[in-house]
Amino acid sequence: MIVKKAHKKPTKPLRTRNALPSDDWRASLRRRLGKVAGIDAVFAATSGLVIHIFSVMAEHESSTYDPLMRQEEQVEADHPGLAFDFHTRVHQGRPPQDSVPHGTELILIK
Repeated sequence: MIVKKAHKKPTKPLRTRNALPSDDWRASLRRRLGKVAGIDAVFAATSGLVIHIFSVMAEHESSTYDPLMRQEEQVEADHPGLAFDFHTRVHQGRPPQDSVPHGTELILIK
């Protein structure tokens, strides 16, 4: 007698507990921080389970901080399960990538 084996339905690989979602937080950063006047670029770096976000501006402008902080709060609200650490850097006329730590990922440049 021949017994036919049922085909097993392929399953999606399970995301490990410590893995970060791939791109949705990046899109959120582009959408939210891209609105802030005075921000020239945004970079990101992950360290363990923390995502460090570097917002780069030409000079420290006090008028930029309130709108920036509101948008940062929105990013956190978009992704409550992720830990963000936001930083601001000034480029003072240099290329924005020269103002952030080596190895950061470019998220947005205006």
